[in-house]
Amino acid sequence: MFKSMYARISLVIVSLFVMVHFQNCAPGKKDESVFDSMTNADTTDQIHRDNDHGTLVPTQEKAAMEVSKSLLDRSMVYSLFIDIFGPDAAAVAALNQLRSERAVFGGPCSIYENFKSARAGFKMDSEAESCANSETANNLAAPVNPVANVLQQALINDVCQQMMLNTKTFNYAIAQVKENASVAIPANTPANVLKVFRLFYRGKPEPEASLVTSLQVLVGEPATADGWKNAITTTCVSSHWQAL
Repeated sequence: MFKSMYARISLVIVSLFVMVHFQNCAPGKKDESVFDSMTNADTTDQIHRDNDHGTLVPTQEKAAMEVSKSLLDRSMVYSLFIDIFGPDAAAVAALNQLRSERAVFGGPCSIYENFKSARAGFKMDSEAESCANSETANNLAAPVNPVANVLQQALINDVCQQMMLNTKTFNYAIAQVKENASVAIPANTPANVLKVFRLFYRGKPEPEASLVTSLQVLVGEPATADGWKNAITTTCVSSHWQAL
């Protein structure tokens, strides 16, 4: 009993440690520091002396600039999860709820969503047609450029958990991590852990070695299915992959 409790506590501590690494490795930090140095310059405290009049003249205060990251909208997030966890992910309740939360994830309905591709050509997508013609508050309040919010992250977390509980979606994701199709469980190697990172962080810089090592701790040695679920879930719930 005590051994099981100790293992759970250790797992929680390691997960928190990994999340801190994701926070520190967030893409775009270098650019943000440049903006910080520009917008936080000492303007109100700076004074200069007028040589002609010998008076102290305070400089004008610079207008602060607020720059927010562009995030994936509901359609992009939905498509990414389908790509990671396979076609069976479309039946996962949490993912369908995420797709419908237009006011939370952005991406108002569009008449261009009324059709979807089929082998015989294009056919009507009744769900999208209904969405585009909707005058509900959820649709009318949907921002074109979504911003990060608590409900958004809560829904993402729920999707990540359900994908790991679903055998088909987990198997689809873990198949992309395996070093070859013949192995049942991928080996706990830096190369395989990087594959997990790249499933979500597409087009982003490579993570620091310390983050890879921390994810390997979650996978465990020898690697187990539950260990890989821990690593995939932790990467999935980290929010920085949503930034464009």
